[in-house]
Amino acid sequence: MSGQTIWIYLGWDHATHAPAQRTDVDGVTVFHLQPLVPKWINAVAGSQTIWHCAEIEKNNFATSDVLEHGIVALNKCDPKGKRTGKIVAKPGEVILLGRPLRFWEQ
Repeated sequence: MSGQTIWIYLGWDHATHAPAQRTDVDGVTVFHLQPLVPKWINAVAGSQTIWHCAEIEKNNFATSDVLEHGIVALNKCDPKGKRTGKIVAKPGEVILLGRPLRFWEQ
């Protein structure tokens, strides 16, 4: 899903964030964080055209976990893990999952 706006909030309180980025044709965006990052980050997709498969409250991640292992966000769109069980994040990655809105959800 290209052209989707993504924010990374720095800290638990969402007081500051990195500049927003848009996803590319593959639905990917990259943030380069400064060396002094807070203990927690929150990844948010800001779109009116996609259904977010995780609640925003569930997208708070310990920065150390992201940097050491990578994170695949909760996917309520695939509760049995048939698709997301195959998705693996690399160290430093946060993978958010979404799907296009159905016509009655728009």
